[in-house]
Amino acid sequence: MEKIIKVYKVDSNFNNQGTYELKVDFKREPIKELIHMHLVRQWANRRLGTVKTKRRGEVRGGGRKPWAQKHTGRARHGSIRSPIWRKGGIVFGPQPRDFSIKMNKKQRKLALYSLINIKLDDFVILEEYPFDEIKTKNVEKLAKSLNVDLDKIVYLYAEKDDKVLNMIKSVKNHKSTRKVLKADNINVEDILSAKKVILDKKAWDRLNELFISYVNNNLVKEKVES
Repeated sequence: MEKIIKVYKVDSNFNNQGTYELKVDFKREPIKELIHMHLVRQWANRRLGTVKTKRRGEVRGGGRKPWAQKHTGRARHGSIRSPIWRKGGIVFGPQPRDFSIKMNKKQRKLALYSLINIKLDDFVILEEYPFDEIKTKNVEKLAKSLNVDLDKIVYLYAEKDDKVLNMIKSVKNHKSTRKVLKADNINVEDILSAKKVILDKKAWDRLNELFISYVNNNLVKEKVES
């Protein structure tokens, strides 16, 4: 499935100098189940799994039998740290565990490939970032030139040159910025929750190399051969 995307030319004064088109060929249909799997994995891997309660053998004290087994008229007990006692151990309480979920590399690539396919209309590609200086006000100028609402914006870059560094420092304090990410480090949660994804041509080429070309050249062949 072939799609057309626009690349915007914005000068250093944040004036839109026009656009040109790029063709993007998606040879596989998006798989929403993989996107969901990747998102659940991301949430699960974030969990520390360190919560813990003490069992009767771990609570301090309780080594001595509180009273004799017989002839006291009271119920028999072996420890004051029994779970039925106040300040005793906890039965079936949470213990440290690993919540992480494994996902194959090809599945992860295909999930992000599918997400880019679905969210492509929300991608705004610049020929290059026009930030010659560090100025938060320039974020609003850029949005105006691109006709983009400033709300939940994710910015992507490929490598940190001077203009990209100026962009990062300019956008990081603006309330509309959700995240600034390197193209290699994109994830489902941030891209899925973004209303717009702004990136330069180098970042787009990197996404194309990592996900679109990879899936088109590798995973499509496997599907045909099988």
